[in-house]
Amino acid sequence: MGKDKPIPKILLIFAVVLFGAMCAVVGYNYAYLDYAGRHMGFSAPPSVAFLYAIPFIAAILVMLIIAKKLSDKG
Repeated sequence: MGKDKPIPKILLIFAVVLFGAMCAVVGYNYAYLDYAGRHMGFSAPPSVAFLYAIPFIAAILVMLIIAKKLSDKG
């Protein structure tokens, strides 16, 4: 039986969950900014909501890099 490496698998699962959370947050904020721009007079365009994706993408990349390095060891 081979050694099972749970930490890289856990990091990959967290990365997938974080990707789903990123999609939900960006989608919600895009819809809100679109609605607010049309009905409440907000001046920011809805595309500003994509800025919320930057920290999520950074965290996902860090998790994937760490998982890759941990799975290559040993």
